[in-house]
Amino acid sequence: MSRFLVALVACTAMNVAGVVLGFWSLPFVTGVLVALVVGRKRLALPIGALSGLLGWGLVLGWDAVRYGIGPASSSLGAIMGYGRSGLIPLTLTCLVGLLLGLVGAWLGSALRALGSGPRRADPHPVVPAIDRPGDRAANGGVADR
Repeated sequence: MSRFLVALVACTAMNVAGVVLGFWSLPFVTGVLVALVVGRKRLALPIGALSGLLGWGLVLGWDAVRYGIGPASSSLGAIMGYGRSGLIPLTLTCLVGLLLGLVGAWLGSALRALGSGPRRADPHPVVPAIDRPGDRAANGGVADR
């Protein structure tokens, strides 16, 4: 669990810095990188998605507190056809960050699996046992008594 949190905090910090500096697609890049570094798809996909969501959401939240983006988001909601609701544009903006991180982590996981090559065959395969008189399969599914 600590590996998950360390990767999540590191990716989120990189995403916040990138979005603040204008590199809005950085969650995609960090998603690819985290998938290549972590290696497990079960960890990489949630880390990529959450760090993208937090990276965009924290910057958006900070801008809302600092500059009061409510009027702009409600105007954007009206332009989009959702009335004066500012929640829809804010939600869609956070969804874009989540999807950037998720798709980046998915691509990184696919590249890692592609780079590992085909799986090698087991050098000691399991050979089926020879039917013995007491086996069910040898007697039509009925065991000897």
